Amino acid sequence: NTQDVTKLADGVYSISGTMVKVDKNTYSMSNDAINHTIKLTVKNGKYYITLNFNGLTVGQKLGYLSQLKYFTTGYTVDKYGNPQGTLADVTIESYQKNADGTLVSDSYGTNYPDVVTFELIPETLNDGYVPLQVFVPIMDAISSGTGTQPVYLKLDWRSLKATTSDDPDFDKNDNNNSNSNGNNNSNSSIGNSSLGNNTLGRS
Repeated sequence: NTQDVTKLADGVYSISGTMVKVDKNTYSMSNDAINHTIKLTVKNGKYYITLNFNGLTVGQKLGYLSQLKYFTTGYTVDKYGNPQGTLADVTIESYQKNADGTLVSDSYGTNYPDVVTFELIPETLNDGYVPLQVFVPIMDAISSGTGTQPVYLKLDWRSLKATTSDDPDFDKNDNNNSNSNGNNNSNSSIGNSSLGNNTLGRS
């Protein structure tokens, strides 16, 4: 892809992305919680990322990402690779819902983000890495203190292509519908009927 990513025309683009740990290489557990075809919107020269979240299976339980924050421009990195700096809240466009339209809730909470948007910091246009902080309650329940983790959203600028906001790939892998098949099971986070559909990284 030869286009200059720092000078994109206003419009909607799709780009591939993965969630990686602070070594910028190993997949984060939160990688299973995102749709990997990501919406990039350029408006008045500003860049915005929209992420679509899925449920993720941890052990034999189904959980959701509950909070996402991003590091603002000017962040630094400590000797372990952890991003340091000012955290900002993403804009939550919608929440995870059951087939009947009710909010997904489980023993760990509710109001789990489904679609979120945030402004892309300039650093990402150079290196492709978006510094984020995630909170996954189910991980914290399994091992206290592990639910909050720094991660990077690794964008593949070579995959960038112009598209439209209704591109079906943005909703691909969204397993809200499969949750609804065994919703009582997925709410109790047991029941294999709800787990098989949601293990995105099974292969």
